[in-house]
Amino acid sequence: MIALKTLLFTILVPGTVTVLVPYLLLTPGFQLFPVEIGALRILGLPPILLGAMTYLWCAWDFTFIGRGTPAPIDPPRN
Repeated sequence: MIALKTLLFTILVPGTVTVLVPYLLLTPGFQLFPVEIGALRILGLPPILLGAMTYLWCAWDFTFIGRGTPAPIDPPRN
C-alpha cells in the first residue's frame, strides 16, 4: 500500500510540475515563449534523466527503507 501511495504522490505532485506544466506551456496553441530550440533540446536530456533517477532513488528509499512516502501527510516511520 505504501508503494501505491508513493506512486500516486509521484504522479500528482512532481509529475504535474515537471511534465504537465512544461507541456502546457510549450504546446503550440499556448506558447508563452515562441522560440524554436531545435537540436539544442538534446542538451537538456542528461540533466532531466539525472534528476528523474535521483527522485526515483529517493522515492524508493522513502518507500522501502523509511516505510513512508515523500508526501508530507505520510512521512517515513523509520
